[in-house]
Amino acid sequence: MRMNSPKALQTNKSKSRFVHLSGVSGKADRGMIFLILGMFVAGVVMMAWGGFEIKGSRESGSWPTAQGTISASSVGKRTTRDSNHRTKTTYYPKVGYHYQVEGRKYSSTRIAFGVGESGGSMKWAQKIVNKYPVGKTVTVYYNPQDPPYGVLESGTTWRSIVLLLAGAVFFIVGVLCVKAKLRRN
Repeated sequence: MRMNSPKALQTNKSKSRFVHLSGVSGKADRGMIFLILGMFVAGVVMMAWGGFEIKGSRESGSWPTAQGTISASSVGKRTTRDSNHRTKTTYYPKVGYHYQVEGRKYSSTRIAFGVGESGGSMKWAQKIVNKYPVGKTVTVYYNPQDPPYGVLESGTTWRSIVLLLAGAVFFIVGVLCVKAKLRRN
């Protein structure tokens, strides 16, 4: 086979595409590959987490209930610093409660699926905390197969849906980056 024949050029192109995508051709390509892999991994993790949250929120609507009592209620604060040394503060509701199922005592801190320590505005966190003052009697939805797993609010929340959708966006962007990279090569 001559080196300039169409078949030889096709074979060389395929080999160079493999080498190029494997990151051997340079640091920039390796960085792009890590970025694309990061997008895929983040997308898959976020979609799995969001799917778990949505599944749990849907199931919790049919869970049995028990009476509980709020034992702790406050706003948590988390301050982070980005690579440019700017600080960002987010707030989250911290609510604890006790309840009994068949004579056994349980405690939990889960308010609802999709609501946790991910954070938001002070106003948002305070609004939730105000709903659950210490000493208030509440209805707890608990998993009949796992009674220690309870929530105060059943049903799907917008935060769990956003998590699933954000994961899908990361995954799709990763796919589009791979397609664009293959087309350029």
